[in-house]
This record gives sequence, structure tokens and C-alpha cells, in this order.
Amino acid sequence: MANMALMEFLLHPVTATLIMSAILIALQVLGQAALARLAPEQAKQWPALAHSALMGVLLAVVVAPTVTNLWSERRDEQNEQRARQREVERQQREVRDAHLKRLRPLLLSDSKKLLQLSSQLAIEGTAIGGFVVEDYEPRLDRDFWYPELLYRDFAAHFPGYGKVRERVRGEVFAQQRETLELQRLASELVEIEPHDEALSIAATLVRHCMGTGKGMSLEIDPAGGYLYTDDGAPEKGRGDPPPNLIRRVQTYRAFKPTEPFKASCDTVRERYKRLATELRTLSTEAAIAAESAALFGECSYVRLP
Repeated sequence: MANMALMEFLLHPVTATLIMSAILIALQVLGQAALARLAPEQAKQWPALAHSALMGVLLAVVVAPTVTNLWSERRDEQNEQRARQREVERQQREVRDAHLKRLRPLLLSDSKKLLQLSSQLAIEGTAIGGFVVEDYEPRLDRDFWYPELLYRDFAAHFPGYGKVRERVRGEVFAQQRETLELQRLASELVEIEPHDEALSIAATLVRHCMGTGKGMSLEIDPAGGYLYTDDGAPEKGRGDPPPNLIRRVQTYRAFKPTEPFKASCDTVRERYKRLATELRTLSTEAAIAAESAALFGECSYVRLP
């Protein structure tokens, strides 16, 4: 390594010019000394002429061709380096442009999904409607957040968007988790059999406390007939309502929410409204990212071999 650096230094045109100048001076001194010794009279009469002639010959024969050749080689080497650098930059642009083309449709798809999720949360309060199930995280990751491996590449090239997206993902999961716990708490407080009936009433109670459901009611017409409503389709009937329907509505009306239940309701109600707004904003950011003219950031897909 040191030898290569030394050779590059010695072959540099400026260094070579200085070395050749030193050699010329040394040759001039030696020539004058030799002339003074062999022909002292001529040396006294023509020192300037001898000096000029010697310098002219050495410049024409040795110095000028050597320096010109060194400068030419140096220029060719620099031109080759520039050409190689331009080729690397061209390949890098092609790789980045190709990767951006792969990410654009994913960003547009993500924008649509985020808008759909915003609407879902605004209506249901959760990412998955109905009674929340326990396997929501892998299901949401597989179907929504990371349906393809390239979705995990957003953070590398769109760090602001990727960071907010991951935070919102965590809050959506927290909303699912706390809603599930709220439904479990309600089902434990509801006293009715069978258990499926308790789960159904619990889901209605949770949606009502979150503000995404109308609750449960039963209207009986003295002249005959009834109207039952919950979060589903209304149920009308003639005559008296069935005993199980009466028992269900009585259980719903008898429910007494505890303080932990009220606090959890307040938390999930505030969160789903905020998340619905943030998801709409994130949807817009995804659409803007899809229109990017160039791709920044590093990942394994844009590294040249």
C-alpha cells in the first residue's frame, strides 16, 4: 500500500517536473565542471552559450516528452475514473427507479386500505367489526398491514410515513385489545344463559358505550305486536314477544357498568375517533409518496452487487 502511494506520488506530473528540473540543474553543474576542466579557455568565453545549448537539448529531448506523456496518462486515468463513476451512477438510478416502480402500486393500495380502515373505525370503533376475536393481530398483519414483504420497505425510503404508519398500527392493535377486554368484562357482568347470549348482549353494551351502537330496545304495542331493535336489523312480530327476547332486553337494561368499564369505554371511544382522523391523513400521505419522482434511502433492493 505504501509502495503504491509512493509510486503515484513520483509519477504525478508536478512531482516529475520538479525531479526533472533537479536533474537538469545537476547536469548543468556537471557539464560546466567538465567543460572547465577539459577546455578552460572556452568555458570562460562561452559559458552562457554552453548553458543555453545544454538546457535546450535537455528540454527538447528529455523533459518536454516526459512531462507531456505523464500529463496525458494522468488525464486518461481521470477520464476513465469519471466514466466508471458515471456508469455506477447510471446503474444506481436504474435500480432505484425500478424499485420505486415496484413500491408505487403498493403505496396506492395502502392509501385505499387506510381510507377504508378509517371508515371502518368511524363506524364500528374497531378494525374488525362484530365481536372482537383474539387472533386479530396476525389476521390484520396478513390482510392489511403487511400483505407483501415489500410493505416493510416503506420505512427505509419514506421514513416519516413509515414511522407514523407503524405507530398507528400499534394503536389499532391496542384498540382491538382493549375492546376485547371490555367485551370480556361486560360478558362477566351480564347474568344470563346460555353464554352465547351473554356475549351478544356484551357486544351490544360495548358498542353503545363507545357511541357506535344504538343499544337494545323492545317496544310492545298494547293492541298487539312488538318491535325489537339492537345493532342489527329490527325484528317485528305479532302478538306477545318471545320470552327469551323479553329476558334479553331485561338483562340489557339491568346492566350496571362498573368504574373500570366506564373508564375503558372512555379510552376506546376517544381513541377510535382520533385514529379515524389519523388514518385519513395517513392515506393522503401514502398517495403523495406514490407520486415521488425519486427514491431516497437505502435498502437491500437498491444496493448494487
